Amino acid sequence: MSEQKLLDWWLPPEGAGDPVGCLATSFTFDTDFFRDECLGRFIGLRGAIAEEGVGSLAQINELEERLSEVSASVLVDRSASVDGRNLRWDVIPVAVAGGLLHAKTAVLIWQNAVRVIIGSANLTPPGYRYQREFAVALDLTADTPVTKTFWEDYASAMGSILSLVPDDITDMGPKSRAASILDQLNSRIEQADPPKRQSNDRIGLVFSQPGTSAVEQIDSFMGSLRPRRLRAMSPFWDSRDQGSADAIRALTGLLAQRGEVRAELLVPLEATASGSLVHAPQGLDKRVARAQIEVELLGISDGSDSGELDRRRLHAKAVAFESDDLLTIMVGSSNMTAAGLGLHKHAGHIEMNVLYSTPLKSRAARELRALLPQGISLTAETSHVESEDPEEELNLTPLPLGFVAAFLHRTDDQWEVLLHLNQQKLPKQWSISAPGVGATLINHTDGHVEEITRIGLTDSRNLPQLLSVTWVDSEGDAWTADWVLNVTNPADLPLDERLRGISIDLIVQALAQRNTNTSTALERLLNSLSGDSGFEDYEQPSPLDPLKAYDDSRALLKRMGMYGRALDELEVNLSRPVSTPSALGWRLSGLVSPTRLAEGWADQCVAGELPLEMAHFLLAELMLTINRVNWPLVTRNLDQEYVIEEISDLKNRWDAAYQLLPLLPADHELNTYISASKGYQNGL
Repeated sequence: MSEQKLLDWWLPPEGAGDPVGCLATSFTFDTDFFRDECLGRFIGLRGAIAEEGVGSLAQINELEERLSEVSASVLVDRSASVDGRNLRWDVIPVAVAGGLLHAKTAVLIWQNAVRVIIGSANLTPPGYRYQREFAVALDLTADTPVTKTFWEDYASAMGSILSLVPDDITDMGPKSRAASILDQLNSRIEQADPPKRQSNDRIGLVFSQPGTSAVEQIDSFMGSLRPRRLRAMSPFWDSRDQGSADAIRALTGLLAQRGEVRAELLVPLEATASGSLVHAPQGLDKRVARAQIEVELLGISDGSDSGELDRRRLHAKAVAFESDDLLTIMVGSSNMTAAGLGLHKHAGHIEMNVLYSTPLKSRAARELRALLPQGISLTAETSHVESEDPEEELNLTPLPLGFVAAFLHRTDDQWEVLLHLNQQKLPKQWSISAPGVGATLINHTDGHVEEITRIGLTDSRNLPQLLSVTWVDSEGDAWTADWVLNVTNPADLPLDERLRGISIDLIVQALAQRNTNTSTALERLLNSLSGDSGFEDYEQPSPLDPLKAYDDSRALLKRMGMYGRALDELEVNLSRPVSTPSALGWRLSGLVSPTRLAEGWADQCVAGELPLEMAHFLLAELMLTINRVNWPLVTRNLDQEYVIEEISDLKNRWDAAYQLLPLLPADHELNTYISASKGYQNGL
């Protein structure tokens, strides 16, 4: 109940352990901000991901590796603008019939901790840095005062939102990954076994949507209690009286029927050169349930009268009810509008709020009352302006509902785009292109289209991050909008092209340092190469001329020792338990992986940079390393048929690299050693 940086809540609590999964919702969305500031804190990145520079390569590798080990999904309104992104985390558009996905919440799961954030802030820089926002963070612990009912209601509400997402069209997909995070939340709720009853302070969840009123839920939470004072704060209000569905009329209808009752409406106030400007419609104070209710309109300054740098636009939403003995307050995503409070039966937004009730004379009540500022009394001369929500202006024209979902999918070595289409809801004329790839994938003018349309991609190393759709509506107007793209299985994603420039020798030396965090070792070596630090760790491996005999035994022994330490550390890395298919995929094919070493050593040999016999020997040792890992133990939490298939694919990639090497003489003793390394098995 105090001012705190919202971003701090994305940091793990003490003893939380490694991150496991994150599921968030937002109306507007900023891809880079979420990646660097929210997701970066959750998974423990050491800084933002720069677009260029040698020093950022290790950070890119760290991001790829960390993302492979967690599930991260963001549910956004279908109208939200989503930029291209790293496809190892999901952005899932949600269409709400008659409204918007307006809830702003996140559930963060670590090995030993669970945290839920519910508030008014979108996952954008304004929401988390510049605006006046309210949010509540609740930790699920063994001694939590929050009842089991609240946690179950929260999980159920998130499930309701996820149910609006179209089903995946393959065995794996973004919806199933988001559902797995919810499954883990439900499992943690059962493990923690929160109390079934509350103390004097009560907490409840308000989840509203078309036909499910937030006001009715507040009424049920307060029971027979009829408060005498209402304070409602919101940046946006209905521009016109909504009759029986009007937000102010509904809220004031919860006040006591007799005696003195009072309502205060806190509205945004902006100082301008010509005087104060109220961002609320005229006559707002006339929309009460009964004429006997005393109503006052109070302004909340945005700081514009004290200098531009101090401006903090009001975006927080709250409503407080006071009786003689009790304070009940609701904070969250709901504006004081009919749509925000779910007052229309067939139209409105999906919202999430937290209700808190405490004795009026308690310390908690004093802190909660202080959250809502006193406000500035407004005069009759104050100018009013009907302000539309700028959030809605930021969201672009949504795609027609016929464009259901788009996926990247790999079959064997072939990548393709899978389009899930609904013929009945498609415009007659449309085309789809892939920005960054420079290709029009499909150009449709009329006629039948398959519900699942497959489009092959020719360059597996340059995959699109989103699609662009252009269509002509029934009135002949042309529109363009981005279409969010998710990958069916992130484990299939190729290595980031920016990482392919890192030499195999550098990767080997990073492994040979036997650092528990290979990314850290790699960063130190990259910094040494670029002269950006005082580290002296990197030593260019001594060259071995394939055309010369091994007459420098010290250089050979030193280099072979480095290879040996690197393979030992690789085995340690491969033997760590993996919890997701994506983590297994990165372990086998990422930057520091058997695939990368096999391909790199083969390339060095073909280029004349590695002696033939040494290349054969190193690939044999690499296969032995792969086969020494107890894969059933390492992957005990994964489907074993899937694991067998992935290990088989790894060995096929090893074999493809080995086939690039020139043959050794038929009687060479290394041939026997290589055959033995391929035949050695440990568990699979």
